[in-house]
Amino acid sequence: MSMKDIAEFVRTDPDVRTYGETQICHSVVMEVFKALGWSSLGRQDIYSQYPIQNGFLDYCLAPDKNKVFVEVKKPIENLSGHEEQLLNYAFGGGAKLGVLTNGIEWRFYLPLTDSAWSDRQFFKADLAKDDPIALDGWFHRLLSKECVLSGESHRDATSLLEKKRATLATELALPKAWAMIHSGPDSALLSLMSETVEELCGAAPSEEQVAQFLKGASLRATPNEPKRISTGNTRQP
Repeated sequence: MSMKDIAEFVRTDPDVRTYGETQICHSVVMEVFKALGWSSLGRQDIYSQYPIQNGFLDYCLAPDKNKVFVEVKKPIENLSGHEEQLLNYAFGGGAKLGVLTNGIEWRFYLPLTDSAWSDRQFFKADLAKDDPIALDGWFHRLLSKECVLSGESHRDATSLLEKKRATLATELALPKAWAMIHSGPDSALLSLMSETVEELCGAAPSEEQVAQFLKGASLRATPNEPKRISTGNTRQP
């Protein structure tokens, strides 16, 4: 099956959300691996029940090069409660990429990043809701055998995480910048306003007049709070 076929199966099978972990592994997760070029179970390709610390990881892709840790939960499971487990596994095992999934929702992480667990997530996708064509593109970029082995997956993951963090940082900084600009206009803005007024009417306003006007304008144009930043993006790459 292709990624589009798998997404269609998840969307249309009324029982998929009642599957247990073993069933979701066979029906969805292994099919995703096959669609992305991971052809066989074994210690060189898809290492099932990979030994780690005091337990076993569900899957390790490419255990000998650029390994990816994949932990699977039942479809009814809330994945947020399992992030720390996966990332501890991946951090301890030196995996550059980590994936947490319940077969329907897929979360991708950079485990070795120095930040809070939730901040290491760079991408998420929902097979039941997201556009199948976009899903196909993103999954091939981030999890296909070709891209994992070449290191391209890790480069794309790093770029996505940097973009996510930059977007969040600018969203948080914009209201502060607005407040700084309008709480006390700088000399360049005062001068520009004064010159423009003089050109329009032939008389230059005082600095106090301009400052008072800008203060009133800022009160009339208070910006909205920044929107919450999504950790996922399933637009077509």
